[in-house]
Amino acid sequence: MSDNKNAFIIYQGLPEQLAIHYKELPFDDHCYLRMALDNTFSAQWDTKIPKPAYKNLNQPQKKQVIQFLNQYKKDQALMLHHHRKSLEYRKAWKETQLKLSL
Repeated sequence: MSDNKNAFIIYQGLPEQLAIHYKELPFDDHCYLRMALDNTFSAQWDTKIPKPAYKNLNQPQKKQVIQFLNQYKKDQALMLHHHRKSLEYRKAWKETQLKLSL
């Protein structure tokens, strides 16, 4: 089974559904997954677990990601809040990396 198909099964096709549901927003399916993953970890997710996420999430983490993705379908305000938080997590990580490289 290909990695894309495995990821689709793990996340129940929710990121793809969200891209269709919110077609007026400038997000691709992977953006919704990034939001859910980052907010599950309260950090840039790939600083906490190796890529690909679907292979490295434990069961409670998978459950949380799927719960967030399902909530995004019903609650655009939450999804946009998680988007802003995700960007904050990523900015903080980049700033930390810049300081470490000095």
